[in-house]
Amino acid sequence: MFEKILAKLYKFKNFEEFSKNNSFELIRNLFNAWNFTNVNEYNKIETVLKHFSNIFISEKLYSSALDLYNIQIDYFLNNYDHDKLVAAITQHSNVHNHITKSLKTSTPNLEPNLKRFNENFLLHLHNSFTFINNHLNELVEEENEEKTKHLAILRQIINLQAKHLNNYLSCMYGNIESLFNKTKVQSVTDDLTKLNNRRYLNNHYQRYFLLANRLKINLFLILIDLDKFKRINDNYGHHKGDEVLQKIGQVIKDTVRESDIKIRIGGDEFVILLFGQQESDTQKTAQHILDRITALEFISDSDEVFHIRASVGISTNIIKHGEQKKNYKMHFQEMIKEADQAMYYSKENIEKITIYTDKIKTFK
Repeated sequence: MFEKILAKLYKFKNFEEFSKNNSFELIRNLFNAWNFTNVNEYNKIETVLKHFSNIFISEKLYSSALDLYNIQIDYFLNNYDHDKLVAAITQHSNVHNHITKSLKTSTPNLEPNLKRFNENFLLHLHNSFTFINNHLNELVEEENEEKTKHLAILRQIINLQAKHLNNYLSCMYGNIESLFNKTKVQSVTDDLTKLNNRRYLNNHYQRYFLLANRLKINLFLILIDLDKFKRINDNYGHHKGDEVLQKIGQVIKDTVRESDIKIRIGGDEFVILLFGQQESDTQKTAQHILDRITALEFISDSDEVFHIRASVGISTNIIKHGEQKKNYKMHFQEMIKEADQAMYYSKENIEKITIYTDKIKTFK
């Protein structure tokens, strides 16, 4: 019987085959059929447990890997084999350590199998504690050397389980914190271009504006608007429009400094905040971006080649003498308004880059 169960188990190559054939029960039967005097048979059981534990862990079926060793622990608890029980607890502990290591080294892994482990882990511990508590209640009523030794083993299990619970909660806290940070980044990132989005601008413009004024450095705002972008969506499809926006986002990232702020504020409009440059340098940067955008070549689904053009407006952060910092919000909104006005001036003129001045203040 022992060899037949082993042979049947070794036919299963994954958890699906294992579970469909009620193999947890087969392993319980292996322990029941095991001859206590036959070390070779026990070694074969240990090999089976390790074999399937490795399979389950590789498939991220952590709860099932723990269940394998729970069968072993339950058996030795009931049969009072102290040495084997300690060995079983150690194996169980190794699986726990492997799990917590996996959780620590993988930023939140939301695969269904790992989610299943997260959901079942506390229930698993609860059942384990309940089992141990029941045995403790039975043992405290008896006073002999054998049971006292067994009681010490049960306490060892409790300590291990408490340690695993602490490790698990620590891992989960780290993963939750990492997931929160990832979500926070995603909330201020434009999905299409991977630039910052309008929410980022709304949340951070105060910091950048006040920093520029405190350090007495120039802050230039470049507003880029694509010309007749709607025609691209209408003529070539929205997927081509998305491709255009993605490539322009890449041009902006590749052209300006890492420290400069790059934002898609919506639709086909982009904003760049440049720190510490002179007006002439800012204009050169804008021209470089515009030249690279104009040089982009796109191919429609019908193999038609098309290009895109853009208009640029530039404003700066000059604050008049005596104005208060508390007016930063008004000043920044004014910068956006002025850059927008300069950009529309560009659209109506041969020059595609316009720096805001009083001469276009009344332009509409």
